[in-house]
Amino acid sequence: MSMVIPGFLASCLLTFPGQAPTLKAPSPLVLLPGKATDVTLTGANLADPLALQLDLAATVTIPADGKNGKDAGKVMVQINPAKDVGPGFHSLRLATKRGSSNVRLFVTDELPLVAKTDGSRKRETAPEIKLPCVVSGRSDAEQADWFRFKAKKGEKVAFEILGRRLGSGIDPQITLFDIKGRELRSGHSNDAPGAQTDPRLVHT
Repeated sequence: MSMVIPGFLASCLLTFPGQAPTLKAPSPLVLLPGKATDVTLTGANLADPLALQLDLAATVTIPADGKNGKDAGKVMVQINPAKDVGPGFHSLRLATKRGSSNVRLFVTDELPLVAKTDGSRKRETAPEIKLPCVVSGRSDAEQADWFRFKAKKGEKVAFEILGRRLGSGIDPQITLFDIKGRELRSGHSNDAPGAQTDPRLVHT
């Protein structure tokens, strides 16, 4: 059994101090237009969900099977953004019987989505990815994530990490190495202008 609701709730909910739901970052943080994705919401006081407020056109389903919707710390929702939704930042908010939660950000993108794996934690086991793509996952503090990709001589490639702009406290960096492990000239980015300390790098 599932509850299907629109991706926007136009109503006013009373919030009870100390009992209102609070959300951490959703997982995954990237959704593809026209594709239904299971999104896990974690936080506090999330039991008895009523609706999910979104700032984009989407179909939202809150599965009512099993214990979903009864756990105060976690709830799973399915979000299917409309096919005509373009790439960009969006917000969500969970409404429960206790009130409305804080706002959390996520993004939509049209590029192929690649889930980060544990193999990326070491250079020797770095997974190979095919460009262009979006890599989605969690990075721990002081932990490097490694990825391999193929590029032709003279080919321009662009890289960008969304961290602070999605509400994370992470301060990421991007560094490019050649096949022998040598750092490439002009292959490093830390704080890109206007990106809230997130890095952005274009390399040829």
